[in-house]
Amino acid sequence: MAVLAKKQCAGNWEEMDKVDGMMRTLQKASNEIDARGARTNKLISLVGAVIQFPYADSYAVYRVTKDTPLTLQHVPYYDAWQISAAHIRGLRRADVVKMLFGDQELARVLSSRETK
Repeated sequence: MAVLAKKQCAGNWEEMDKVDGMMRTLQKASNEIDARGARTNKLISLVGAVIQFPYADSYAVYRVTKDTPLTLQHVPYYDAWQISAAHIRGLRRADVVKMLFGDQELARVLSSRETK
């Protein structure tokens, strides 16, 4: 069961020219999570991982801030969409790992297509 952090991710998310740089920084931290550990669901730290949920015309973006209990922090990216608290409470660590591995696998497939 996941917990929602009380404070949103810090940053000036209203200045759109800075938002992309901030998201790139968050995504870089997320990409540094070991893919092999994510694939096997070993006890690696998920702290810093960024996950996205499709919502309306964009995404609701969250960052993992704690492993135990699994704690997510809302990132007010672009329209600052949020998923329901019930959705967050229902998330398990394995769900987050699966989302991360799926994103990494999709990126691998798309990058291999670009090189052909």
